[in-house]
Amino acid sequence: TTSGNIRYAASDDDINYTLLGMLNLEQHGRNFTLRQLADLWLHQLSPGWTWGPERVVLLRMTAASMGWDSDDPASWAAWLNPRDEWCGAMIRADAYGFACVGDPASAAELAFRDASLTHRRTGVYGTMFAAAAIAAAACTDDPLEVFEIASQYVPQRSRFCRVVRTALDIVSGSTGFMEAYEKIHGLYGQYGHCRIFQESATLINTLRFAADSGDGICRQVMQGNDTDSYGCTAGSILGVFFGPGRLEPRWLAPFRDALRTSLAAFWETSLAATADRIARLPGRIARQA
Repeated sequence: TTSGNIRYAASDDDINYTLLGMLNLEQHGRNFTLRQLADLWLHQLSPGWTWGPERVVLLRMTAASMGWDSDDPASWAAWLNPRDEWCGAMIRADAYGFACVGDPASAAELAFRDASLTHRRTGVYGTMFAAAAIAAAACTDDPLEVFEIASQYVPQRSRFCRVVRTALDIVSGSTGFMEAYEKIHGLYGQYGHCRIFQESATLINTLRFAADSGDGICRQVMQGNDTDSYGCTAGSILGVFFGPGRLEPRWLAPFRDALRTSLAAFWETSLAATADRIARLPGRIARQA
Protein backbone atom coordinates (compact mmCIF):
# COMPACT_ATOMS: atom_id res chain seq x y z
CA THR A 1 0.00 0.00 0.00
CA THR A 2 2.95 2.37 -0.48
CA SER A 3 2.74 5.18 -3.01
CA GLY A 4 2.86 3.85 -6.57
CA ASN A 5 2.22 0.26 -5.48
CA ILE A 6 -1.52 0.30 -4.73
CA ARG A 7 -3.44 -2.28 -6.76
CA TYR A 8 -6.53 -2.84 -4.59
CA ALA A 9 -8.18 -1.74 -1.34
CA ALA A 10 -6.17 -3.80 1.12
CA SER A 11 -7.44 -5.74 4.13
CA ASP A 12 -7.85 -3.57 7.21
CA ASP A 13 -9.80 -3.78 10.46
CA ASP A 14 -11.69 -0.55 9.69
CA ILE A 15 -12.95 -2.04 6.40
CA ASN A 16 -13.78 -5.32 8.14
CA TYR A 17 -15.96 -3.56 10.71
CA THR A 18 -17.84 -1.49 8.13
CA LEU A 19 -18.61 -4.67 6.22
CA LEU A 20 -19.60 -6.52 9.40
CA GLY A 21 -22.06 -3.74 10.17
CA MET A 22 -23.49 -4.10 6.67
CA LEU A 23 -23.73 -7.89 7.00
CA ASN A 24 -25.34 -7.55 10.42
CA LEU A 25 -28.09 -5.31 9.04
CA GLU A 26 -28.54 -7.43 5.92
CA GLN A 27 -28.90 -10.65 7.91
CA HIS A 28 -30.64 -9.48 11.09
CA GLY A 29 -32.11 -6.05 10.35
CA ARG A 30 -32.53 -3.14 12.73
CA ASN A 31 -33.66 -5.38 15.61
CA PHE A 32 -30.45 -7.40 15.78
CA THR A 33 -29.43 -8.77 19.18
CA LEU A 34 -26.01 -8.93 20.80
CA ARG A 35 -26.14 -12.71 20.49
CA GLN A 36 -26.67 -12.42 16.73
CA LEU A 37 -23.84 -9.93 16.46
CA ALA A 38 -21.57 -12.20 18.51
CA ASP A 39 -22.38 -15.16 16.24
CA LEU A 40 -21.54 -13.05 13.18
CA TRP A 41 -18.19 -12.10 14.69
CA LEU A 42 -17.41 -15.73 15.51
CA HIS A 43 -18.10 -16.80 11.94
CA GLN A 44 -16.25 -13.92 10.27
CA LEU A 45 -13.43 -12.52 12.42
CA SER A 46 -10.02 -13.90 13.27
CA PRO A 47 -8.73 -12.70 16.67
CA GLY A 48 -5.47 -11.77 14.94
CA TRP A 49 -7.34 -9.12 12.94
CA THR A 50 -8.77 -7.46 16.06
CA TRP A 51 -7.20 -5.33 18.79
CA GLY A 52 -7.95 -4.25 22.34
CA PRO A 53 -11.51 -4.88 23.58
CA GLU A 54 -12.52 -6.55 20.30
CA ARG A 55 -9.87 -9.23 20.75
CA VAL A 56 -10.70 -9.64 24.46
CA VAL A 57 -14.41 -10.12 23.73
CA LEU A 58 -13.88 -12.29 20.64
CA LEU A 59 -11.70 -14.69 22.63
CA ARG A 60 -14.33 -14.68 25.38
CA MET A 61 -16.97 -15.50 22.76
CA THR A 62 -14.91 -18.42 21.52
CA ALA A 63 -14.60 -19.83 25.03
CA ALA A 64 -18.31 -19.34 25.68
CA SER A 65 -19.63 -20.52 22.32
CA MET A 66 -20.16 -24.10 23.49
CA GLY A 67 -22.51 -22.90 26.22
CA TRP A 68 -24.30 -19.78 25.02
CA ASP A 69 -27.27 -20.29 27.30
CA SER A 70 -25.20 -19.76 30.44
CA ASP A 71 -23.29 -16.68 29.27
CA ASP A 72 -24.72 -13.22 28.60
CA PRO A 73 -22.84 -11.18 25.96
CA ALA A 74 -24.22 -7.95 27.44
CA SER A 75 -21.86 -8.43 30.40
CA TRP A 76 -18.64 -9.08 28.49
CA ALA A 77 -17.52 -5.46 28.12
CA ALA A 78 -17.71 -4.89 31.88
CA TRP A 79 -14.85 -7.02 33.19
CA LEU A 80 -11.15 -7.69 32.46
CA ASN A 81 -11.39 -5.46 29.40
CA PRO A 82 -8.78 -2.67 29.24
CA ARG A 83 -9.22 0.17 26.74
CA ASP A 84 -13.00 -0.17 26.78
CA GLU A 85 -13.26 3.63 26.33
CA TRP A 86 -10.95 3.77 23.30
CA CYS A 87 -11.97 4.01 19.63
CA GLY A 88 -12.43 0.35 18.66
CA ALA A 89 -16.21 0.61 18.63
CA MET A 90 -16.28 4.09 17.09
CA ILE A 91 -14.73 2.71 13.89
CA ARG A 92 -17.67 0.29 13.63
CA ALA A 93 -20.26 3.09 13.32
CA ASP A 94 -20.23 3.66 9.55
CA ALA A 95 -22.79 1.12 8.34
CA TYR A 96 -25.32 2.26 10.94
CA GLY A 97 -24.94 5.88 9.89
CA PHE A 98 -25.34 4.97 6.21
CA ALA A 99 -28.35 2.75 6.92
CA CYS A 100 -30.13 5.54 8.80
CA VAL A 101 -29.13 8.52 6.67
CA GLY A 102 -31.36 11.43 7.67
CA ASP A 103 -32.32 9.69 10.94
CA PRO A 104 -29.51 10.27 13.45
CA ALA A 105 -31.58 8.99 16.39
CA SER A 106 -31.91 5.53 14.83
CA ALA A 107 -28.26 5.55 13.76
CA ALA A 108 -27.15 6.30 17.32
CA GLU A 109 -29.41 3.57 18.74
CA LEU A 110 -28.04 0.90 16.41
CA ALA A 111 -24.47 2.04 17.06
CA PHE A 112 -25.10 1.93 20.82
CA ARG A 113 -26.18 -1.69 20.57
CA ASP A 114 -23.14 -2.72 18.51
CA ALA A 115 -20.67 -0.80 20.69
CA SER A 116 -22.09 -2.30 23.89
CA LEU A 117 -20.71 -5.69 22.91
CA THR A 118 -17.14 -4.54 23.57
CA HIS A 119 -17.04 -1.02 25.05
CA ARG A 120 -18.35 1.15 27.87
CA ARG A 121 -18.88 4.86 28.57
CA THR A 122 -16.84 7.05 26.16
CA GLY A 123 -16.19 4.09 23.87
CA VAL A 124 -19.95 3.74 23.37
CA TYR A 125 -20.73 7.46 23.25
CA GLY A 126 -18.16 8.07 20.53
CA THR A 127 -19.73 5.34 18.42
CA MET A 128 -23.19 6.86 18.81
CA PHE A 129 -21.78 10.27 17.91
CA ALA A 130 -20.04 9.06 14.75
CA ALA A 131 -23.10 7.18 13.50
CA ALA A 132 -25.37 10.14 14.23
CA ALA A 133 -22.97 12.52 12.46
CA ILE A 134 -22.93 10.37 9.32
CA ALA A 135 -26.73 10.24 9.34
CA ALA A 136 -27.06 13.97 10.08
CA ALA A 137 -24.64 15.00 7.33
CA ALA A 138 -27.45 14.56 4.80
CA CYS A 139 -29.73 16.96 6.68
CA THR A 140 -27.88 20.28 6.59
CA ASP A 141 -25.48 22.42 4.56
CA ASP A 142 -23.84 23.73 7.74
CA PRO A 143 -20.83 21.57 8.72
CA LEU A 144 -21.00 22.57 12.39
CA GLU A 145 -24.70 21.76 12.55
CA VAL A 146 -23.86 18.16 11.60
CA PHE A 147 -22.05 17.79 14.92
CA GLU A 148 -24.50 19.89 16.88
CA ILE A 149 -27.19 17.44 15.79
CA ALA A 150 -24.99 14.43 16.54
CA SER A 151 -24.15 15.76 20.01
CA GLN A 152 -27.84 15.53 20.95
CA TYR A 153 -27.62 11.72 20.78
CA VAL A 154 -25.01 11.16 23.48
CA PRO A 155 -25.46 11.53 27.25
CA GLN A 156 -25.54 15.27 27.87
CA ARG A 157 -23.64 15.17 31.18
CA SER A 158 -20.84 12.92 29.88
CA ARG A 159 -17.20 13.94 29.52
CA PHE A 160 -17.51 13.15 25.83
CA CYS A 161 -20.36 15.59 25.29
CA ARG A 162 -18.43 18.34 27.08
CA VAL A 163 -15.46 17.79 24.76
CA VAL A 164 -17.68 17.93 21.66
CA ARG A 165 -19.34 21.16 22.76
CA THR A 166 -15.99 22.75 23.61
CA ALA A 167 -14.61 21.67 20.23
CA LEU A 168 -17.62 23.20 18.48
CA ASP A 169 -16.92 26.49 20.24
CA ILE A 170 -13.23 26.34 19.32
CA VAL A 171 -13.81 25.57 15.64
CA SER A 172 -16.63 28.07 15.20
CA GLY A 173 -14.50 30.80 16.79
CA SER A 174 -11.36 30.08 14.74
CA THR A 175 -10.43 31.87 11.53
CA GLY A 176 -8.70 28.90 9.94
CA PHE A 177 -7.97 25.17 10.04
CA MET A 178 -4.53 25.41 11.68
CA GLU A 179 -5.70 27.84 14.34
CA ALA A 180 -8.48 25.45 15.35
CA TYR A 181 -6.13 22.44 15.26
CA GLU A 182 -3.57 24.14 17.50
CA LYS A 183 -6.25 25.06 20.03
CA ILE A 184 -7.68 21.51 20.00
CA HIS A 185 -4.26 19.92 20.31
CA GLY A 186 -3.27 22.33 23.06
CA LEU A 187 -6.37 21.47 25.07
CA TYR A 188 -6.64 17.73 24.39
CA GLY A 189 -3.13 16.75 23.35
CA GLN A 190 -2.84 14.24 26.18
CA TYR A 191 -5.61 12.20 24.51
CA GLY A 192 -3.57 10.81 21.64
CA HIS A 193 -3.81 7.75 19.44
CA CYS A 194 -7.21 5.99 19.73
CA ARG A 195 -8.29 8.02 22.77
CA ILE A 196 -11.41 9.52 21.08
CA PHE A 197 -11.55 12.97 22.71
CA GLN A 198 -8.98 14.85 20.60
CA GLU A 199 -9.78 12.78 17.51
CA SER A 200 -13.51 13.57 17.71
CA ALA A 201 -12.67 17.26 18.00
CA THR A 202 -10.50 17.05 14.89
CA LEU A 203 -13.41 15.57 12.93
CA ILE A 204 -15.31 18.80 13.61
CA ASN A 205 -12.32 20.85 12.42
CA THR A 206 -12.03 18.74 9.27
CA LEU A 207 -15.60 19.17 8.10
CA ARG A 208 -15.69 22.87 8.95
CA PHE A 209 -12.77 23.71 6.65
CA ALA A 210 -12.90 20.94 3.99
CA ALA A 211 -13.40 22.06 0.39
CA ASP A 212 -14.54 18.62 -0.70
CA SER A 213 -14.28 14.97 0.35
CA GLY A 214 -10.68 14.44 -0.78
CA ASP A 215 -9.47 17.67 0.79
CA GLY A 216 -11.21 16.70 4.02
CA ILE A 217 -9.61 13.25 4.17
CA CYS A 218 -6.19 14.90 3.79
CA ARG A 219 -6.99 17.42 6.53
CA GLN A 220 -8.08 14.65 8.89
CA VAL A 221 -4.95 12.57 8.37
CA MET A 222 -2.75 15.69 8.75
CA GLN A 223 -4.06 16.12 12.30
CA GLY A 224 -2.44 12.86 13.37
CA ASN A 225 -3.26 10.23 16.02
CA ASP A 226 -5.22 7.23 14.66
CA THR A 227 -5.02 8.43 11.07
CA ASP A 228 -6.47 5.42 9.24
CA SER A 229 -9.44 4.99 11.57
CA TYR A 230 -10.38 8.66 11.69
CA GLY A 231 -9.58 9.12 8.02
CA CYS A 232 -12.27 6.48 7.46
CA THR A 233 -14.75 8.14 9.82
CA ALA A 234 -14.08 11.54 8.28
CA GLY A 235 -14.49 10.04 4.80
CA SER A 236 -17.91 8.67 5.70
CA ILE A 237 -19.13 12.00 7.09
CA LEU A 238 -17.59 13.97 4.22
CA GLY A 239 -19.05 11.64 1.59
CA VAL A 240 -22.58 12.06 2.90
CA PHE A 241 -22.17 15.81 3.47
CA PHE A 242 -20.78 16.68 0.03
CA GLY A 243 -22.69 14.00 -1.85
CA PRO A 244 -21.88 12.19 -5.11
CA GLY A 245 -19.39 13.62 -7.56
CA ARG A 246 -17.25 15.45 -4.99
CA LEU A 247 -14.46 12.86 -4.83
CA GLU A 248 -11.91 13.16 -7.60
CA PRO A 249 -11.37 10.01 -9.74
CA ARG A 250 -7.71 9.89 -8.67
CA TRP A 251 -8.85 8.72 -5.24
CA LEU A 252 -10.51 5.60 -6.66
CA ALA A 253 -8.49 4.73 -9.76
CA PRO A 254 -5.52 3.04 -8.02
CA PHE A 255 -7.85 0.48 -6.39
CA ARG A 256 -9.08 -0.82 -9.77
CA ASP A 257 -12.47 -1.59 -8.23
CA ALA A 258 -10.83 -4.39 -6.22
CA LEU A 259 -11.55 -5.04 -2.54
CA ARG A 260 -9.70 -7.37 -0.18
CA THR A 261 -10.84 -8.22 3.35
CA SER A 262 -9.81 -10.66 6.06
CA LEU A 263 -13.37 -11.76 6.79
CA ALA A 264 -13.82 -15.52 6.61
CA ALA A 265 -16.93 -15.62 4.43
CA PHE A 266 -17.28 -12.35 2.53
CA TRP A 267 -17.01 -13.11 -1.16
CA GLU A 268 -17.61 -9.76 -2.84
CA THR A 269 -14.41 -8.34 -4.37
CA SER A 270 -15.82 -5.27 -6.16
CA LEU A 271 -15.76 -1.90 -4.41
CA ALA A 272 -18.61 -0.66 -6.60
CA ALA A 273 -20.80 -3.68 -5.85
CA THR A 274 -20.10 -3.31 -2.13
CA ALA A 275 -21.03 0.37 -2.26
CA ASP A 276 -24.30 -0.60 -4.00
CA ARG A 277 -25.09 -3.00 -1.15
CA ILE A 278 -24.46 -0.32 1.45
CA ALA A 279 -26.63 2.09 -0.56
CA ARG A 280 -29.53 -0.37 -0.29
CA LEU A 281 -29.38 -0.42 3.53
CA PRO A 282 -31.64 2.63 4.10
CA GLY A 283 -34.48 1.04 2.11
CA ARG A 284 -34.05 -2.23 3.99
CA ILE A 285 -34.10 -0.49 7.38
CA ALA A 286 -37.04 1.76 6.46
CA ARG A 287 -39.20 -1.25 5.58
CA GLN A 288 -38.61 -2.63 9.08
CA ALA A 289 -39.64 0.56 10.89
